[in-house]
Amino acid sequence: MIHLHEDSFSARVPFALSQVLKRHHLFSASQWIHCDEIMVSDMHDDPINCRRGDIFIARETGDGDGHDRVAEAISRGVAGIVAERMVVTGGVPLCLVPDSTRVFSAMSHAFYKYPADRLQLIAITGTSGKTSTTWTSASVLAESGLAVGVVSDLGVFDSTGYEPNPGNLENPKTFSSILCKLVQSGCTHVVAEISSQMLAQQVLEGVTVDTAVITNLADAHEDLHGSRRAYHALKARLVHSLSPTGCLIVCADQRRGRSLRERWDGLSLSTGLQSPCDVEGTLLERSLDGQTFLLRIAGHVVPVCVPLPTAACARNCLQAAAVGLRYGVAIEKIASGIESSANIPGRLERLNRGQAFALFLDQPTSVHALKSSLKSLRRVTPGRLILLIDRAFSNHCGQRGSESMIDCASCWCDDAYLLRAPSLNGRCNDLSGVSGVINSLRSNDCLVVLSDAFSGESGASVDSSAVRGTLIEWVNEVIASQNPPEGTFRPRRAA
Repeated sequence: MIHLHEDSFSARVPFALSQVLKRHHLFSASQWIHCDEIMVSDMHDDPINCRRGDIFIARETGDGDGHDRVAEAISRGVAGIVAERMVVTGGVPLCLVPDSTRVFSAMSHAFYKYPADRLQLIAITGTSGKTSTTWTSASVLAESGLAVGVVSDLGVFDSTGYEPNPGNLENPKTFSSILCKLVQSGCTHVVAEISSQMLAQQVLEGVTVDTAVITNLADAHEDLHGSRRAYHALKARLVHSLSPTGCLIVCADQRRGRSLRERWDGLSLSTGLQSPCDVEGTLLERSLDGQTFLLRIAGHVVPVCVPLPTAACARNCLQAAAVGLRYGVAIEKIASGIESSANIPGRLERLNRGQAFALFLDQPTSVHALKSSLKSLRRVTPGRLILLIDRAFSNHCGQRGSESMIDCASCWCDDAYLLRAPSLNGRCNDLSGVSGVINSLRSNDCLVVLSDAFSGESGASVDSSAVRGTLIEWVNEVIASQNPPEGTFRPRRAA
């Protein structure tokens, strides 16, 4: 596990907020009321966490407007308030800024002594493929002997262990504290998955990114960011965080990726399966059992075998290879790192339960990701492609997301079922009919299950309670009944 030591950051040691603002030259429009500067021991955007001597940043969060909770923070003895508009402080120092979220992020990185300055930070964003590309890139870098850390919505990993619940990565202070932990653990390179929500919360404000990877840009998350244009503008923020000597990696198979590269004046690398580029992949074989492609870098060629048969998987691998190229990893070690990363838990993952047909567990974060997977699986499935959707999983996507999943399935699948998983205390009638479908699947068929659960096959410790009561647990039981262990007595049915 990763532990935060008291001496790893400047907690309770006051520093001047004014110096933080001057360092970044971001807040020339700030106004100081009742003070010339504010000495800071700690900072919070939730008044519940404030203590005497801290500063409260009033900002918009998912829990509401912090400006409405200034009085609560003052009652806890805070040393000052940062806000975007005038609020009643009763004489407590106040700093007015154009963007308090921006200030919160800048202060967070200053509080932890700018940990990103002591790392080579590889930031990965995109509509889909972020998680897979993040972990595969880390595997490639680790294969060359580098001390690599990972920040992902699946957890945080460093040389000392794996932390599956790192906290709210969209909070700038949480993100900066994690970078600090990785520095303390000895990491020299960190691969970080950066979502659009994290970019909206400006977690990279004041951070210099050494390598930025854009997996792809499609139309998604308009419900969160207001419009397609706003969503794409958020993703472009990652490029703005690149250092002058930084490197941009894009997929040349996608028009938006090529457009971003054209607007970037610095070093860049392109990857693709269809276009001439710096890191190319040429497909040799693809089936339900996996795929093999030739990896081409600077005239060198090696074959790479991966267990997933989707085009998205191959493109993610190529971008991980470009990260390896950026840091001087030999092509043979790049190939080895890609192959050793195998399945990424929590994303499209192959499961082997002794069944004759192909079985995949998936937790797509967008309809775009689901469409990409189903489209590729349809092309390599000679028989039937069946999709089972756990109703609890679809509820996370909202009503519109559930309908979009069903619409997507109707385009690529032979059958799709939206099901209520069995509860912990019993069975559910709407599953009984589908068990017959599973029992009828043959070797040339493919079953995809969308369910909130990790398979536990990745090597990371997974609480079995996370699987209980889910659709994938029920599917496992049905398959197990078809394939009893050798030596198990199976009575014959009476005529």
